[in-house]
Amino acid sequence: MCGGIDLSETTSITSSNQGITAAFFDVDGTLASSNLVYVYLDFCSYNLRFPRKQLWITSILPKLIYYGCVDLCSRAYFNEIFYKNYRGVSLQEMERWARNAVERYWKPRMFPQALEKIEEHRALGHRIILVSGGLALTLEPLARWLAVDACAAAWAEIDKDCLTGRLPKGALSGEAKVVATHEVAETLGLDLSISYGYADNFADRQFLGCLGNPVAVNPDRRLKRLANQNGWPIQSWGR
Repeated sequence: MCGGIDLSETTSITSSNQGITAAFFDVDGTLASSNLVYVYLDFCSYNLRFPRKQLWITSILPKLIYYGCVDLCSRAYFNEIFYKNYRGVSLQEMERWARNAVERYWKPRMFPQALEKIEEHRALGHRIILVSGGLALTLEPLARWLAVDACAAAWAEIDKDCLTGRLPKGALSGEAKVVATHEVAETLGLDLSISYGYADNFADRQFLGCLGNPVAVNPDRRLKRLANQNGWPIQSWGR
C-alpha cells in the first residue's frame, strides 16, 4: 500500500491504551493545494510540447466548467468521468511523471501544518494512512516520501501498458472511502474509534464520520456547516 505547533489551531492529540491509533489523511486540499484536475493538468503540461500543449489547453478549458458542476452533484461520478481523460496514456509516462512529481509538484504544494501534524502523530506512535480519490500510480511516490504506513487510492485499469480511463474498483469517494478505511483498519489492527481523520470536502463527510476524532481541514461551505453542527474541530492549513 501505497516542529512547533500552534495549539490554538490544533486538535489536542493524546496517546491511548485502547488499541492502535491511526491518523487518516485525505490528500488533495487537505495535505496539499492540489486536486484531481491540477494533477491531470500538470501531467499533460509535463509530457506535451508546443504546439500540442496549446491545442490541448484550448480543448480542455471548456470541459472544466462541466466537471465543476458534476463534482458539486457527485464526487464519485466526477471521478469516474474525469479519469476517462487518461485513456491511452502510457503506463511508462504516468510512472515517470509520478517519480518526478514529489520534488516538482507535491513538495511546493504541501501545507507546512499538514507535515507538522503528520510528525506529531508519528511521534505518538500513531499509524499514518493516506486515503485519497487520486490514482495509486500518482500517489505511491508521495506515500513513500511521507513514509506512511498505508495508502488507499483509486486503481487505474491497465491494458497493454496503457491506461484505459476506467476504474475497475470504482471511484474512492463517499461510502467507498469508508470501506477502504475499514479495510486498512482490519489489515493493520487499527481502532477507528480512537483514530483521527482529516479531510476538506463535504464528499468526505462519511469518511470523517467513521473515525473517532474527525477534523475538517480547509472545509468547503457544506462541510464547515456539518462540522459546526457535529462539534468537529475546524482547522485552516495553508502555505
